[in-house]
Amino acid sequence: MSEPPTSRSRAAGLAGLTSLAGLASLAGLACVASRAGAADRATAPAPPPVVAPAAAAPRPPAGELDRLVADLCDVPIVLLGEASHGDAVTWQTKGVLLERLVDECGFDAVLFESGIYEFLSLEHALAAGQARPEQLADAIGAMWSQAEESEPWMAALFERAVAGRVALGGIDDQVSSTARYAQERMAGELAGHLRGDRRAACEASLARHLRWEYDERHAYAEPVRAVLVGCLAEIEATLSAAPPSPPVAEHAVMAASLRRSLARDFGLDRTEGFNARDRSMYEGLEWHRTRLPADAKIVVWCATIHALEDASPIPTLEGLVPLGAHVHRAHGPRAASIGFTAQSGRTAALRQPEHELSLAPPESLEGRALAEGLDLRYLDRATLRALGELEARPVGHAFHRARWGAVLDGLVVFRRERPPRFPGTR
Repeated sequence: MSEPPTSRSRAAGLAGLTSLAGLASLAGLACVASRAGAADRATAPAPPPVVAPAAAAPRPPAGELDRLVADLCDVPIVLLGEASHGDAVTWQTKGVLLERLVDECGFDAVLFESGIYEFLSLEHALAAGQARPEQLADAIGAMWSQAEESEPWMAALFERAVAGRVALGGIDDQVSSTARYAQERMAGELAGHLRGDRRAACEASLARHLRWEYDERHAYAEPVRAVLVGCLAEIEATLSAAPPSPPVAEHAVMAASLRRSLARDFGLDRTEGFNARDRSMYEGLEWHRTRLPADAKIVVWCATIHALEDASPIPTLEGLVPLGAHVHRAHGPRAASIGFTAQSGRTAALRQPEHELSLAPPESLEGRALAEGLDLRYLDRATLRALGELEARPVGHAFHRARWGAVLDGLVVFRRERPPRFPGTR
């Protein structure tokens, strides 16, 4: 059996972006003090001055994450990035932020750069009181859920979802290797809207693709995609004529998402493929917004390269239109993108070799950010703008020169990053 569809497409996408932008991996983003409420800004402690790097300190200052939470508390859409999908310190910090934003600021939903399909299945299980923690892990996907460092924040998120305190969802159109609902039941449910021979034929074709049951004799190629797209078009047409209901709406968004994923499989260059996927994730985010209260506050967990407010100030990312650009264009100051970077350390994605992060030069953003006694520093947008154009590596752990205040709303700088622990995979 050949490689499953999402691992294949994700690997190809990352390799393409590495070549396109000179990136070693993916990235993470940050937030802005000017977007907080006036009371939060008045009570938040003032940031320490930016100075040259000093020796490592045993613990971060207590006020840095407090300032970040204060800045984000009143922002309706927060995108939390990560420099790569292999950064344990970043994940742990994002997990703390998720809990605080839900508990202290009343955020209503957490959406992931993960498939929309599995989260809709989890939603039904939660409503029936039958959800299990492993369903959340499957929905989030292996590259995050299999790490030891993810266990505490996933458990906390599951507890709050069971209690009805937060909604969970996916915004991606890709199907992951852990998408059990998509692989086992989705084809039958979608094709069930067709009749006769078309129902059986489309269910078989969709099931083969979702389970990635291709081989050398039965390869996935353009003619196969055309059949799949034809089936999905028929399903969407049938659903558009059906009386409105929650199942009809869910099946319609699943069919449309899968069709958008298929559209990227052939004939697009790397920039076109990236832009099409990020536009699709934006459509997924906006669909979730229609199902939430009008004043709902949402956190999006994703890579920084997707969370960027604007990629154009980074020359190596020319032509990219990330998810964050769509969000900021539509919502302006009602959105904030948060990035994460490190002065040094190591990183490693699931089943990938470790990558050493060399000590950032003193003149870089990371080199200048950490004062003596700090292991973590939050730079708000005003500080990033004041720093001007600097070398930094919050995108893919590769240094890029940019005016970071035009790219991010804020940035968290760690003294050291480290790779996640994936039990049984190394």
